[in-house]
Amino acid sequence: MIRQGSRISGLADLAGRTVMVQTGTTGDSTAQRQFGKTSPAIRRFERVQFALQAPHRGGVDAVSADNGVVTHWLVRHSGARLALFRDPGFEREHDGIAIRKGNKALLARINRGLAAIKANGSYRRCYVRYFGR
Repeated sequence: MIRQGSRISGLADLAGRTVMVQTGTTGDSTAQRQFGKTSPAIRRFERVQFALQAPHRGGVDAVSADNGVVTHWLVRHSGARLALFRDPGFEREHDGIAIRKGNKALLARINRGLAAIKANGSYRRCYVRYFGR
């Protein structure tokens, strides 16, 4: 996440700038690979809600956090004049539901439930509520 109007359009543009990352995440790993493990430009945080307000307050040029979390924050704080940016240098992550291997009954119930909320529009309404368009 960056301030609106920023000239940052990708990971390379963060060179020499301050970026906040959550300790131990893929954003932290990516920043370390890009800028060096001990770079003073990398500021680490433990709780994402504190970091999401940092670009708005100044002193930080970008925040790296889970896309869903950042998107939800931006939807709820539309007046903050911040924007999401994506760069292929960051690892792509996928969310999922963990089920004990071989538990076919639970897997079937979850798949039926997901199919039902997609069919009746509940999934889309929930998605738009928390992540926008």
